[in-house]
Amino acid sequence: MSPAAPGTRRASAPSAFGEWSRRAIGRHSALFAHCGCGCEAGGGVMIFEHERWSGDRRGWEPSAEAGVPWFVGTDGRPLTEDDFRMLLEAKEILCVIDTDTDAVGWSYGTIPSRMGTGRPSGRGSPLPLDTVRRRRWLMMKAATIAAATAAATVGAGRGGSSAEVDGGRGRRMSIGGGPMDDSDWEAVRKILQLLQTYMGKRNATDWVSVAMDPTIGFRLLKQHSKAYNHSLEAACSLITPRDAGEHVDLLSNVARAACFACAAYGAPMASGRLDTIGAFCGGAAAHFIGTWTHAQNSDAFVRIARITQEDLLLASWTERTFEPAFCLAWAHERRWLVLSVRGTVDWRAVLTDVAAHPAPVGGGFAHEGMLRAARTVLERALPSIRRLLHERPDYSLVCAGHSLGAGVAVLAALLLRSGGHVTDSADVTEDPPALRETTAYAIAAPPLLSPKLAEECQPWAVSVVRGRDFISRLSVFQVDRLVFELTQASAAKKAKDWFSNAFGWTEDSAKKRYERNFGDGKEVAELLSPPGRILHLDTRGHKCGQGAPAAYWAPGDFYHRYLLSTSMVADHLPKAYHIDVALLASVAGQEASKHQQTLACFEDFILPSFVEEGPGTFALGGPMDGGASETASLPTEGGGGHEADDDSAWE
Repeated sequence: MSPAAPGTRRASAPSAFGEWSRRAIGRHSALFAHCGCGCEAGGGVMIFEHERWSGDRRGWEPSAEAGVPWFVGTDGRPLTEDDFRMLLEAKEILCVIDTDTDAVGWSYGTIPSRMGTGRPSGRGSPLPLDTVRRRRWLMMKAATIAAATAAATVGAGRGGSSAEVDGGRGRRMSIGGGPMDDSDWEAVRKILQLLQTYMGKRNATDWVSVAMDPTIGFRLLKQHSKAYNHSLEAACSLITPRDAGEHVDLLSNVARAACFACAAYGAPMASGRLDTIGAFCGGAAAHFIGTWTHAQNSDAFVRIARITQEDLLLASWTERTFEPAFCLAWAHERRWLVLSVRGTVDWRAVLTDVAAHPAPVGGGFAHEGMLRAARTVLERALPSIRRLLHERPDYSLVCAGHSLGAGVAVLAALLLRSGGHVTDSADVTEDPPALRETTAYAIAAPPLLSPKLAEECQPWAVSVVRGRDFISRLSVFQVDRLVFELTQASAAKKAKDWFSNAFGWTEDSAKKRYERNFGDGKEVAELLSPPGRILHLDTRGHKCGQGAPAAYWAPGDFYHRYLLSTSMVADHLPKAYHIDVALLASVAGQEASKHQQTLACFEDFILPSFVEEGPGTFALGGPMDGGASETASLPTEGGGGHEADDDSAWE
């Protein structure tokens, strides 16, 4: 495997090659010719580190290429591990990180002979068939290395990966595929454990009854639609136009945060590959094969977020399980430093989503996979955040994201506000005051926190849920409860219940099935809720872009039942959230007598490709210099237009 970090093992005395390499410093040598990658580095000698994927061990291990050890000098001489450690500890080598490597310097390929050739996705993006990787180290004078490291920190390489140099000892990350690593297998084991715990408590007849009745879901659609209508009118508070005007600042902030949350998807979002369900599937597949480069993702982020290249401070587009992609950027018009976390588009992000064991945090419980992801993001971004907020103490830190990114953003803010990010007492004195006042905007937020903790987040966190978005009701408990509903509604179980009532059979009654799944002594998952104050956008009879949707303030328990709907997937799309919250903010601006100001900044919230009417015309229903049409208004008090139906209880 890769060498241990400096200080973990005492280095031996320098070898002959180590002495030779020191004499080579400062000479421009032709010894690079054999490497095959066309690299040149005046003033230093290049060292190559090779590793090969070991399928049986499920990891990368040192590889000897061309008959020499796995650390290779550019003249073909072997370099021992002790020599390498000595150079690393002396800080005389610098890991080369550029647009053709990942964030820690690795380039990937299928076979060694192809490492020197290019490919559309770049060598820094592992693909599923890659079995070898190489890392280059440049031997330099210590002073030169220090200067190079400073130049390569946050903000370097604008339009590229903008990743911080960590001496090659950071985590291995990638875009797209690549072999499964330890984190992937850990997530798989956790998922299997969840299935065994909560699905395994059911007997075979439960599963057979569901499998033999494919119409259950369709029959539940009507019942769930009635449940949604009743709960929305009974438990949620309608936001009237006057209410929207009173909350114009909050709604405007939500719309701006939604812009950054969508921007975190990068090139797939900008190219329209996440606009519809079909396009989303195609975009995920294109991302998997490494269609887009780091530079393309960064350029897309800048365009969607409506910022300048200089305002993009840090971008990490590589993803692993429990390690989502994220960006750090300025929003100067609001005095924000924004931490944007990407949602689920990579298959490894799905593993993070489904690793849903409860983990203790802040006096309650949280989704374990997202909590680990939040800690990883802070570990990589916090040094930059601290420095930037010390430079601009009047700015505030805002965390934003969509879907998985929403959960990670809220948990990152929770850790920062509670001090859960601190690793030692010295870290406390380094924290700028803004860290303890971090706010979060969670677009399409999943059930994330235990109910009490979710409610405690209301002063600083806002969640946005659109219609019957399936992610906003997706937790282990809700799925467990849905499976029980499906079992109870199956034709086989209904027939058995009829015979039980008619003839007094009690072998498998409805009551016994309930006790078998949720009775005393049975494993019942923790109940989780979306965090903070919840803004619910009602999509009944609403077409995205055709005016602002009806909006409600919803309680957390409104999302404690998983509801089936024909629109449950479409309601989750980031584009739809982006447009609807921007329209809602515009209506709020009109009601606050800021009509012209709101329309002037409305373009900041929506990509040009999102608006079908053409330049200068918005989905509000009128041109920029005209008034918004009636379709852009919110319903008045009691104007939901849907009858309440009390046939909604889950018995």
